[in-house]
Amino acid sequence: GGSPINLNLLPGPDGLQLFACDSDVVEPLAPFAIPNPTLWCWSDDWTHVLAVDQERKRVSTFRLEGETFEPTMSPRTLPKGVNAHCVAMKGDQPYVGTQSVWLPVDDRGWQQIPMPGFARGEGKRLDGLIIDGDRLVAVDDLLLPKWNLEYDITDPGQPVYVRAKEMRANI
Repeated sequence: GGSPINLNLLPGPDGLQLFACDSDVVEPLAPFAIPNPTLWCWSDDWTHVLAVDQERKRVSTFRLEGETFEPTMSPRTLPKGVNAHCVAMKGDQPYVGTQSVWLPVDDRGWQQIPMPGFARGEGKRLDGLIIDGDRLVAVDDLLLPKWNLEYDITDPGQPVYVRAKEMRANI
């Protein structure tokens, strides 16, 4: 076994696989449940993984149990017209970034967390999601104006918009 800090998902012969990484030894452990997710990330505490199968527009979450993954959310189809562009996870709470932030609710539903009006527009989308303690930072850094949008996620299932910071044009 090993602690989550020395376990990692890496490409294997048949897609993503969990490996134990110890100094200069990398040992394959178990294949990941979704062999080739388009997007994936570890949770902020390294206990869960969020994976997106972009072809089928399905999002799944898993909990690391020893050296394997146990599903914690059945594959859930994103709402019509929503394409995941970035992902993040606080504990077992997944976040999917598109033109705004989406999070799963109930058994199969999704909740859209509204973006401030000034950050919306033709072609605008979130390019990254970052968990920083009890903050979720949604990064829009492609089209001008560029924004870092901060949400309070003290309650991870109820993000609350706090503020926006405009990024300089040359960033």
